[in-house]
Amino acid sequence: SDSQPLLPTKNIPEDENSPPTFVFHRSKRPRDDKTSPLTTQFQVFKEEMKAEMKDLLTTLITNQTKELAEITSNIKDIQKSNSNIEQSIELLSAHDEEFRQKIDLLESQAKTDREYISILEDKIEDLQRTSRKSTVEIKNVPRKPQETRTDLLNMIIKLAENINLDLGERDICDIFRLKSKQDSVKNPTIILEFRSSLMRTDFQKKSRNLILKTSLNYKRSTLDIPHMRTAQSSCLNS
Repeated sequence: SDSQPLLPTKNIPEDENSPPTFVFHRSKRPRDDKTSPLTTQFQVFKEEMKAEMKDLLTTLITNQTKELAEITSNIKDIQKSNSNIEQSIELLSAHDEEFRQKIDLLESQAKTDREYISILEDKIEDLQRTSRKSTVEIKNVPRKPQETRTDLLNMIIKLAENINLDLGERDICDIFRLKSKQDSVKNPTIILEFRSSLMRTDFQKKSRNLILKTSLNYKRSTLDIPHMRTAQSSCLNS
């Protein structure tokens, strides 16, 4: 056996009552300087594994760094897009508010216009009512070639003379022919507007009297014809 016996230590004071102290000396097995083939293969395998692990870690770190850079770039792009979207939303909100104000203004203006149109319609109705009181329609009057307003005015003044009505240009507000919608109508109606409804009333009254007088004269002249008198006598005797 390589072990040695236990020996008491030196230079250690001992008490008379204490037991003796022993120190154990262990001998080491001598190292064999020769390396076995198995150990060499293991060392080579270990070095290869270290190199592969190092390459793998380097590749992994490189890929992760590249992916991280891409992710960072994408995040920056997304942040930029979000900023642009926020600006666009703010701009649209401002435009929407502007459009709402314009719509409110247009609605208010439309309401005012409707009220004004209603007032104008009432005024037009009043004017038409007043105009009807001072307007006369004259139909079936032959139309002159290249007829003018002066021609119509002179014709009305002559007509007034025939019915014994003192009528001048000062009494006439307007005179014109209606535009015919059909080509077959050769003599459109004449519209005569007086400045007062009293003059219109006198004109109509004397015109009716003239028509009535003309009609009576026509009947009398017809009865004066010999064969008409014979026919009348026959009717009376029957």
